[in-house]
Amino acid sequence: MARNGPIERLRQFLRELSPQARALLITELERAALRGDDIPGGDLVLQEVRNAIRDAGIDAPRVGNPARLFFRPFEAFLMSGQSRTARPGRIPREALDPLWTWLVRDLIPHEVRLYSEDVSRALGAGEIARADLLVSEFQDLVAGHIRDALAAGKADDKVQRRIAAQVNIPHALRVLDEVLVVLQERNTLDLLAQRLPAHIQNLSGPELESVESLLDVMIGQRPNALRLSLVLVMRRLAAPWQLIRLALHTAGSNDMSRLAASRFGESVTLVLTEVEEMLAELVAELRRAGEMNVVSLLKSLHDALRGLRTELDLSVDPLARQTASIRTQIADSLTAAIDPLPGRIRQMLRMRPAKEASFSKTPDAADIAEICSLIELAKASRNFAREFAVAELAVRVWSELEDSLDVHTRALIASLRGDDPHHEHRQAQFQAALRFAALIFGPDHATRLSRSAELAVAERKTAAG
Repeated sequence: MARNGPIERLRQFLRELSPQARALLITELERAALRGDDIPGGDLVLQEVRNAIRDAGIDAPRVGNPARLFFRPFEAFLMSGQSRTARPGRIPREALDPLWTWLVRDLIPHEVRLYSEDVSRALGAGEIARADLLVSEFQDLVAGHIRDALAAGKADDKVQRRIAAQVNIPHALRVLDEVLVVLQERNTLDLLAQRLPAHIQNLSGPELESVESLLDVMIGQRPNALRLSLVLVMRRLAAPWQLIRLALHTAGSNDMSRLAASRFGESVTLVLTEVEEMLAELVAELRRAGEMNVVSLLKSLHDALRGLRTELDLSVDPLARQTASIRTQIADSLTAAIDPLPGRIRQMLRMRPAKEASFSKTPDAADIAEICSLIELAKASRNFAREFAVAELAVRVWSELEDSLDVHTRALIASLRGDDPHHEHRQAQFQAALRFAALIFGPDHATRLSRSAELAVAERKTAAG
């Protein structure tokens, strides 16, 4: 299509509209679609105005749709990606579409159709309050049907298997249990979310007492909401492991039997579950080939385990076994990741004889990036060595990295002075060495190496001239 065609003119027109006008246009187009009005070119206009808003770095408004509004209370408890562990109080985001399909196809198809039509009409007419009322009534209806379905499943294994097959998501019945509680307790949870501080830097002292009092007032008579309430609190914490302080404070002891019996005893279980999920994520990331970003995850694990060790009595089973197993798995994963690192660097930077250099692999950008990530991991491992019991490994690997890099950079700089037919290959090796040196010895050292290499090349050119 020509640059000045209808589409381009439409785009230019939309770009010239004010942000308020574009937002109003989106709202009216979405409402028209919900009413079922046929607007020629409406889909194209809606897509283009959304593109214009996105290009301007503005979030496009959405009128909403019946399914999205139904799931609105779940937002605070959603987790993205397939969880590697069973996480109480969490619902996979990927489960929402299958859950809606189950409602539409198997559980209450007629009621879903009526609900969707009524809400779409209300949204199309701009009757937001009526739409909200319809959504709330439908959520109550769905909660009743899910409760009955789960009760029937508990009474009959065949029914339970059928429900799991219909929903067709991992841990379907556990997820439905969480869905039911969210629906039943949504108003209380929403009010709690509004009253909690947006961010809790340190759950101690007056802040701890304030959160505890708020939970007692709002959740005291609604025990089913406790787990999800604790999840809400944990999401606001700068250090999520500090959630255990609720149990410690109410129990007045770090004895596990007293903690478990306290009204916030489940906080310990929730924190341990989060730690195990972080561990599973770390293990999976370290096994993945390519550039990694695990240092922040490693720090979170370190801080959580140190906090648990400091504030709980980890000498008793099963907590002792559980935390010991976590530390062992972290140590094994770190060993597998960083122990081969000095050898990989030697292999990449080794000075082969000139006759072999043409057959050796030029350092690859992806390999260099992965090694840089592993160097960062080795550096972090030194800082966290005590908690993960990898002190000997961390010291030895870092020492080998320093020695190996020093030897190979000297050799590479010397080669740049000579008349080497594989000069470009040596240069590629040296550029990789510079990146490693900046991480291991610091940027100033890398700068000095770069200057030395420039002098070496200048000497070679002078000698050749």
